[in-house]
Amino acid sequence: MSKTMYKELLDEKLKKNPFYTLEKAVYDILLEQIITFKIAPGTKLVEYQLAEEFGISRSPVREAVNKLEEQGFVRKENNKKIVVDSLDTNEYNELVQFRCILEPAATGIASLIITDEELKQVKEYADLLNDAYKNDNFGMTFEYENLFHEFIVQCSHNRYIINSYKRIQPYLTRSRAAYLYLNKKLGPEICAEEHYLIYNSLMLRNRDLTENVVRQLLEMLLIPNSDTEDEAGGPARISSDLTQQQYVISALVDLNAKLKNTPFDKSI
Repeated sequence: MSKTMYKELLDEKLKKNPFYTLEKAVYDILLEQIITFKIAPGTKLVEYQLAEEFGISRSPVREAVNKLEEQGFVRKENNKKIVVDSLDTNEYNELVQFRCILEPAATGIASLIITDEELKQVKEYADLLNDAYKNDNFGMTFEYENLFHEFIVQCSHNRYIINSYKRIQPYLTRSRAAYLYLNKKLGPEICAEEHYLIYNSLMLRNRDLTENVVRQLLEMLLIPNSDTEDEAGGPARISSDLTQQQYVISALVDLNAKLKNTPFDKSI
């Protein structure tokens, strides 16, 4: 990307978010470029070149790159060269498969014991996620995605489930790249429905229903094996079945609407 384009993206980001630090703005821009495969896996990132292209000093660029490294989006080779890391399909699917076991159980348990205050917090995170999706704010999307799912796991009040979730947290943010790439194509309205669906399922306090909803949503994230890429440089497998994905999610949206209008008894 040219120096002018990076500078324009930075100016636009700071204008839209006047309280952002340079580090956060650069992080958001680089994160979006990596997630949408505009910066391809294997690309070398050079701090002084990025600083020149953004028209800023190297310090905020270094901090942004360090954060991306902590989250697994970039890696250092020979403790010096920084390159954009690739997404391993097998590792990604193994993580989703584990989540298909852990998170339905956590959410199902939570559905039986969750308090009104905890439900209110779940709804607040869903609203924040909805805003982040609509504003194409990738940094905040990651933050609220993590907070939303982590908080629901915490609501299970099961120490073994909570500890198991904590162990996989370092890998979760990186795995959301493929998920957000698909969501970018589907649109923010549909993506937001997924979280509202979980929230409305929790409101019904029906364990079987809640576990099934979470399991179905997670299973939709599994990626079929493919070595090809699409025209945008991203994994073709992520976008290959968009029509089917849209159909499934649309069905969930309909279910969500029904749940919103379903009376429920808190004693269930």
